[in-house]
Amino acid sequence: MCTKEAKLPSSGEMEVEMAVVRCPKCVEHNDAVRDRTHPRYPEQTYREDRVVVTCYRGADAGASHQMVDLEGVIVCKYDEHRRPIRLVGNIIDSTHPSIPVEESANLHAKVPFGIKQDVQESERCHLAQCYKASTIMCRRAVQLALVDKGVSDGPMGKMLTDARLMFSSTTYALAEGIKDYGGSGAHGTEVITPHEAATVIFVTVKVLNELY
Repeated sequence: MCTKEAKLPSSGEMEVEMAVVRCPKCVEHNDAVRDRTHPRYPEQTYREDRVVVTCYRGADAGASHQMVDLEGVIVCKYDEHRRPIRLVGNIIDSTHPSIPVEESANLHAKVPFGIKQDVQESERCHLAQCYKASTIMCRRAVQLALVDKGVSDGPMGKMLTDARLMFSSTTYALAEGIKDYGGSGAHGTEVITPHEAATVIFVTVKVLNELY
């Protein structure tokens, strides 16, 4: 849950209103620590779960922050938890505990980081309601994974045919679906729904995990 705390001190002498959100994963971690060692617990195991978010233009933060809006994703460096946020004039307009689709957290550790980033970007596209772009990034992730596994780069259909023995029959069919949806997103005029894009992300993670 998000809160707004007024008149928190800025880094200078001025005071400005700052938006404060809490990282749900860090809150969960701190609750677990307290449960194990209640009523006192080692300070070094505690995580600061509050994230203060502010944006402004120029040096006069108090006067000019209303001239800037912010929309993006907060990434916690403890566990990579991602939380969407939107500020309008430094006031929280909307926030959510996590992005709607976060399947990349289930990727196998052996999946290269660059390919994981493609899946995460697909999730951000889904958050931004860019569903065609979301499926295109999934297709890109699978195609790059095939190249990484030694398949010659080329048309996606031929690459999947060449990699047929790398998959179970079920997963191969799923990979063909990624090819079709990604191709439609890149070249077609068909509407891709939020559910379809979310399903493609889920399937992409399954395909990548089987490859690695």
